[in-house]
Amino acid sequence: MATLGKKTRNFLRVENLYVREFMAEFLAVFVLISLGCGSNAQVVLGRHKYGGYLSTNLGWGLACAMATWVSFRVSGAHLNPAVTFAMWVVRKKNLKQLIIYSLAQYISAFIASAAVYGIYYDALNNFDGGTRVILGENGTAGIWATYPQPYLGTLASFGDQVFTTTLLLLCALGVTDMYNMWPEFGMIPFCVGAVVALIGMTYSMNSGAGMNPARDFSPRLFTAVAGWGTEVFTVYDYFFWIPLVAPHIGALCGMFMYLAFVGIHVRPKDASDPENHPETSI
Repeated sequence: MATLGKKTRNFLRVENLYVREFMAEFLAVFVLISLGCGSNAQVVLGRHKYGGYLSTNLGWGLACAMATWVSFRVSGAHLNPAVTFAMWVVRKKNLKQLIIYSLAQYISAFIASAAVYGIYYDALNNFDGGTRVILGENGTAGIWATYPQPYLGTLASFGDQVFTTTLLLLCALGVTDMYNMWPEFGMIPFCVGAVVALIGMTYSMNSGAGMNPARDFSPRLFTAVAGWGTEVFTVYDYFFWIPLVAPHIGALCGMFMYLAFVGIHVRPKDASDPENHPETSI
């Protein structure tokens, strides 16, 4: 059996690095969105009888941790096009990887959104009577995508997304940099998930603390084709472009702030990236 198992593993093993990274990011983002949007759905469709603000943020944090555990060894568990973009800028990823990671993240988020919709389809119909509403008492589009508070203007919304994504990168880099106060390797996903949960608990009131273009755009696109209509893109003065663009700027800010204030100072001058864990150092 052991020999058969080894032969099977060798037969199924993908040698192409880019394909492996695509598969790892795809699966990880599927876990992230399935669990994260699932936590949203349970709260909204259960009319807050099965959770609330705390459970939603903990749900997203734990979803991020689980997704990171799933793929960290293979792809570094970026889960987020803005993170991959920042890694490309500092030459931790090449252009082909930027494209492959991003495609995997956006496609997977769309498919995971469909999975959540399918699982909660009957609950949705029970909640809104089959009439899909974006906002308001019976609004359900927020299960999948983020929407700002009515009081929030465009500039404030943009700044909110930049700031939260900056915090995300600052903290995530702090716990994944092996030259800093690095946690045990197996605890990295838990620490990253804690970062996501904490930011959600402190800064999600304004516009949901999306911080991830794939987490917002693909689910929003899914709702547009699944019954909520194109208004998901036009509501709140075309808000959709903000969580699509601003996190890239925030990721760069967080990356360069960490490097300037900490990263380049804790790394030995003659240090090179570890062969086994290249994602744990910038």
